[in-house]
Amino acid sequence: ENRKREDKNKEEKEFQTTINVLIEKLEDQKAKKDFIGLIKTYETLIELQPLDKNYLLQLTLLLFKLKNYERFIDYSELIKLRSPTSKRNILRLAVAHIRLKKFQRANSLILEILNFNPQNKKAKILELILSDLVIKSV
Repeated sequence: ENRKREDKNKEEKEFQTTINVLIEKLEDQKAKKDFIGLIKTYETLIELQPLDKNYLLQLTLLLFKLKNYERFIDYSELIKLRSPTSKRNILRLAVAHIRLKKFQRANSLILEILNFNPQNKKAKILELILSDLVIKSV
């Protein structure tokens, strides 16, 4: 019984040490603007701590900033599953879909926001932009 407890404590300490090393690595990669390394480290942290929304949010912001919209959408959809009413996330998702010319999905996301709040100014602006893009693409 004591042996099991000791083994478990040792595993927990090793796990926390791994997390701490990765967090230090993140700081170093941020300072060096090593965006590829940052993405990989965030993905590793998400694998190790899948319930930690902070790493997921930071990764999506980075992917959006780098205009890596396909991967952004994948991770942002995970955030949407966990926080279905996060307007900021849904707006960014809509923008990413617009940039990838996935107008139907973008429209459904915009309508989702407008269902929560018909007065949402950013969603209304996106709706106008999207309708203009759709008209131009026809």
